[in-house]
Parts: sequence; structure tokens; C-alpha cells
Amino acid sequence: MVGYPHSIILFNDEVTTLFLPQVVCIDEATSSVDSETDALVQSVLRRCLSDRTVLTIAHRVGTVLSSSDRVLVMDGGQLAEEGPPDRLLRDRETAFSRMVADSSATRRDRRDNLS
Repeated sequence: MVGYPHSIILFNDEVTTLFLPQVVCIDEATSSVDSETDALVQSVLRRCLSDRTVLTIAHRVGTVLSSSDRVLVMDGGQLAEEGPPDRLLRDRETAFSRMVADSSATRRDRRDNLS
């Protein structure tokens, strides 16, 4: 959050708060890290921001699945669907359900290609 007066600084799995607003927006916070680091960062954020509203912008479906009460799916700048992730996943016709399926297939393909 460089350049913002309200900052979170991570030090050794703990969060030092200079000032933490009630609503925190995290935009692609883990997009350039491996899955192990992503899981660690998500764990720290969940623990330290549990009493805040967190808006997470992410392309990694796992990030959303592991930490969200509600998902908003955007398409062309418009809201395509919204709801709890488990409800959206139950309906195989939702865009969110298709994204999760595509993500799982992509991970499987990568894993198979490494074998």
C-alpha cells in the first residue's frame, strides 16, 4: 500500500497496524507469489483482519474460496453474479462455478505436465 496514509506492514507473520480502517481493499496481493506464500499471506490476513470488512480483488480462485463470505463476479465491468461461494458452486451454470472448474483443470494439467 505504498503512498497511502493507512498502511499495514507485515513483519514475521504478524501485522503492525499504523491505522487500520474498517474496510480494507486488497488488490491482487498475492498474484506474483507461489501457492505456499499465498496460503501464508491469506492466513495472516484472515487472522489479523477478522474484525474488518475485506474487499479482495483476485484472479486466483483459491484466494477467494479460502477466505470469502461473499463473492462478486465481474464481467466486462458489470456485476455478473454475487453470493456466498458455496451457493454459487452448487449451481454448475454460474460463472463462478465454471471459473473454479477451469482453475482445477488448469492445476491438474500443470501437475500432469510436470510428471
